[in-house]
Parts: sequence; structure tokens; C-alpha cells
Amino acid sequence: MGLQAEIVARLRDRAMPPLAMVEAAASAAAATDRPPAATPAAIVLWQEDDPSANHLANAVRQTVESRWAVMIAMRNVSDGRGGAAAADLDAVKAAVRSALLGWKAPSASGVFIYLAGAFAGFDDSDAWFQLSYQTQEVISA
Repeated sequence: MGLQAEIVARLRDRAMPPLAMVEAAASAAAATDRPPAATPAAIVLWQEDDPSANHLANAVRQTVESRWAVMIAMRNVSDGRGGAAAADLDAVKAAVRSALLGWKAPSASGVFIYLAGAFAGFDDSDAWFQLSYQTQEVISA
């Protein structure tokens, strides 16, 4: 199981409810291009890797800071400004934070830390919020 699948499984196990669904996506555009089947929804996607330098002479061993986004979709049908969705966001953010913060995924070498959160936009049906987390992996050859 890869890291993305481990994050999805962790959120399904620890953050449902209040989450109604958790899925994986390849990009933010893929995550937000269609309304989720149920909300609140979490869509997990990889953001970027930041590898350290290799300091070995005859091999490769690097620590990789791996950044992941949890895109949160909240149903936004009662107003055109996203306020209705934002009102329920705190409980969802707390559930995601409780599931991921300090957790060490089986394929990771470090625990998850919280990096940032931001409003990502809204449309007629959903408001989107992005929560960014980071963990470490050690790679070698």
C-alpha cells in the first residue's frame, strides 16, 4: 500500500464521521472538477517532495519531505458566498487533524505535521478548503 492509500485508509478509519466520504485524486483539478457524491468529503492528493542531499560516497540515502493535501468539500447550497459551508468546517478540520497529526504511516519514516490551511474556492454546490500536511520518507539505492 502506498502512502496516499494509507492516508485515505486512516481518514476513513478515524474521521468518518464527520466526513461522509474519503477518496484519492491525482491533482487538485481532478479533485474539484465534479461535485463529490457526499459531503463533507476529503480528497487526498500528493503535493510535492523535497529531498535532502545525498552525503554517501558509494550509495544513495536521502530523506524526502513529502507534502500532502487534504481537499475538503463542504456542501454550499444555502448561500452564494460560502458562509454556510465555512460554518461547519471547524468540526471537519478537527477530525482530519486528530487523524493525521502525529501519526506515522506504515510506509513513512516520520510523523505527520500540519503545514497550512487555505480556502480553495467555491461554486454553486460546494466550498473547497485545502489542508496541507507533511511527513518524511527515507529512500536509498
